[in-house]
Amino acid sequence: MFSCAHCCLRVMETIFRQGNGWAYVQIAAYGKDFVKASQDTWELFEKREMAPIVDSDITSAICFLTGVCSGSICVIVVAAWTATVHHGYTATLSVLAAFIGYLMTRIAMALPQACVSCYYVCYAENPENRLFDKTIPDRVNLIKSGRDVVVPTPRIPRRFTR
Repeated sequence: MFSCAHCCLRVMETIFRQGNGWAYVQIAAYGKDFVKASQDTWELFEKREMAPIVDSDITSAICFLTGVCSGSICVIVVAAWTATVHHGYTATLSVLAAFIGYLMTRIAMALPQACVSCYYVCYAENPENRLFDKTIPDRVNLIKSGRDVVVPTPRIPRRFTR
């Protein structure tokens, strides 16, 4: 069982290093291929010691939950209306409303998610730019000093990498 878990963790680590969502910024800016952009971006994060911050980013989770909440609100409104007007179509229209509400919100939330990704990658490429404030360096210092708690993405424990 532990061998299987170790193998799965290795596969996950390889996938994360060879392909991650942070690469899209470099793909858009430089026209790199996906794997090369993923590798370069993650190397930049490690070089700037930003990996714990990027690893604990919850932007995608917030965007997903926003979509789920929007879909739920759409279901409540449509189900209430359909139950009084067209009772036979309540289930069908509720499912469609959930799907449409979720997708419309996720499409709208793609912009804030892309902005956060772009901010991290652009900072990693040129942290001395005068347009950046001290938010990321302050957070890195808090993490290093142990005064800030981060919950990173699960990785292969060091005892298995030797």
